[in-house]
Amino acid sequence: MRKITSFVILILLGFVAFSQQYVMTSKGYVINGEIAKGEGYVTLRTYLADGNERLDSVLMDKKGRFVFRGYTEEPLPALLSINGMKFYRLYLEPAMNMKLTINEKKNKFEVKDALMTNRWYSIVNPQGIEDNDVFLSRLDNWALNNPEDIFSPDIMSSYLAHQW
Repeated sequence: MRKITSFVILILLGFVAFSQQYVMTSKGYVINGEIAKGEGYVTLRTYLADGNERLDSVLMDKKGRFVFRGYTEEPLPALLSINGMKFYRLYLEPAMNMKLTINEKKNKFEVKDALMTNRWYSIVNPQGIEDNDVFLSRLDNWALNNPEDIFSPDIMSSYLAHQW
C-alpha cells in the first residue's frame, strides 16, 4: 500500500510540475537581461489594465545579468529601471522570452524576441535625420491615426503632452 501511495504522489507531482510549465509557456513572460559592467538593482514596473502597478526588482549578478519572470494574459506596458536612474520602456506579452542587452557607456539598447517592444522603439525613435519638430509632428499624426493602439497613451503622455 505504501508503494502505491508513493507512486500516486509522484504522478501528481509530475502533473503539477507540467501544468506550471504550461502556464509559463502559454501566458508567462521571461526577460533575460545583461548590462555591460552593470551592478546594483534592476526594477520592473508593470502598468496593469485596472490602473494598478506591479513592482518587481532583482539584484544583478557579478556579470550584470538578471531575470524577470511573470504572468500576463494581455500585452502590458512596463518600465525597466537600472538603479533608479536609467529607464527603458518595455511591453510585456504572453509567451514572451525577451533577451535584453544594455551597454550604458555606448548608449546601446538591444531587444530580441519581443515584437511589441521592438515595434514601440521603431515608432518613437527618430527616422533618419528628423529634427524635433518633424519628429513630434510624425508622432502626433501617428497617435491621431491610431487612437485604439496600446502605444497611443504612452506617446501622448511621453512625447506630445506639451503640445496638446
